[in-house]
Amino acid sequence: MALTKKSLYMLAWCTIAANPLFSDKWLCAETWYRLINARYPTLRYTGQDNASVDRGQLTTALTTYYSSDAASGLENPNGVYYAWFKHDDPYTGKPGRVHYFYYDSTKENMPTPPRSWRDVADPYAKSVQMVERRVQVVRNRNNAEEAKVERSIRALVDKKNKDDNERLIKA
Repeated sequence: MALTKKSLYMLAWCTIAANPLFSDKWLCAETWYRLINARYPTLRYTGQDNASVDRGQLTTALTTYYSSDAASGLENPNGVYYAWFKHDDPYTGKPGRVHYFYYDSTKENMPTPPRSWRDVADPYAKSVQMVERRVQVVRNRNNAEEAKVERSIRALVDKKNKDDNERLIKA
């Protein structure tokens, strides 16, 4: 069964969330999206038919299928929790709904439910590298899951390039 771009985004999110730099912290959805694109830059070239994954779809997938609302008090077997607040976006400054996600690396320590957006301040949102999209996320060489995600992305990109070349040759 071939992986879709949406499932690759989820796998990419999981491998980045397992990184100690990003686990056990509240990070906004835009930070997670930028981290995924920094770590897996070729993910956006995986094909026209399923290239419509965006920030909203990633947020919806995480909130609906993978995480628990932190305020609910329910423990999540995945160790992923979310909270959202209406305030100014940390990147654009525009008012709106901002989602935050927390990955509990031990899967035993549920975070304290935040009462306001000030309780979940994203430490990366104001960094120059993140704002200017110059952040680099280095691969954990010992993580087999991360290597699998990388191979899957590379295979999809290679397939798309091969299909494009064949189409050009036929034309």
